[in-house]
This record gives sequence, structure tokens and C-alpha cells, in this order.
Amino acid sequence: MAKDDEFLSSEEINKLENLNWSDVTNELIRNKELVRAENEVLFPKGEVARNKPANKATALSLEFLYDIPLTLRVEVGGKRMLVSEVLGLESEGILELDKAVGQPLDIYVNDVLVGYGVIVEQEKKYGIKITEILDEKERLAALHLGTSATINPKS
Repeated sequence: MAKDDEFLSSEEINKLENLNWSDVTNELIRNKELVRAENEVLFPKGEVARNKPANKATALSLEFLYDIPLTLRVEVGGKRMLVSEVLGLESEGILELDKAVGQPLDIYVNDVLVGYGVIVEQEKKYGIKITEILDEKERLAALHLGTSATINPKS
């Protein structure tokens, strides 16, 4: 088979042309059925996993997800600027952001808004005290609307 950075050879193209597409279709159907069966075991009756797995079997089957790295970001505020304004920035200058002092900060996981919090000091480091975690519907809405979507926190 060709490497990622190479083109397919004429022999490989001929093999593709002679491919039995019914076998491919059957394999896709089998995979779809396996995924459905697994989802029914993991999430009975359409439930979604919460903080704790429903049972020990579910806990074991989800363990492979535990080591997936995620990026957590807390956004203090933002500002749109022209290139000329960015080029004019100087040390000791102050940028006025779009959030008011005391307004909850946005907490994102992998660029999806998941909640709000306030800045705290924890052992001489900044920390975030979580004040609200969005419910599943709000997180899905933020995901579908993109990172520019803002959902007003319940204050």
C-alpha cells in the first residue's frame, strides 16, 4: 500500500476498482450495529454518562477515556482590535476588556463553554472557583453555535 505522502500505484487503483462494494456496505452495517449495541449497554434508555458511571461494567468500558488530554481555558475577557492598535501597544499600557469587574469568567474545555467561575488565590497561585456548570443542553447549544456563543450565566 502507498505511504501517506505517495500516490496510489496503478496496481492499487485496479484493486480498488475491483473492490466488491457489497462487502464494504455489509461491514459498515455490522459496525453500525456494534456501535448501537455498545451504546445501549453504556447508556441504557438514552441516558448520558454523568460524573459516576451507572455500574461497574460501564466504569470499566469507559476507562480508556480517562487518559485523553483536554484543554481547559478560563477567559477573563476579550477585545477586538485593529492591526494598527495592536502595533501601537506599549508596556504598562492597559487593555480594557469586554467583561465587567466581578462578572463570572467563562470556563471552556476544548473550546466548548462548560461553566463559569471567579478568580481566587490558591497557595500563591491563581485558581478558579467554579460557580456554575452548564447543564447538558446549554453545553450542546454552545458546541453547535461555536465558541463565539455566549450563554448568560445565572447571577
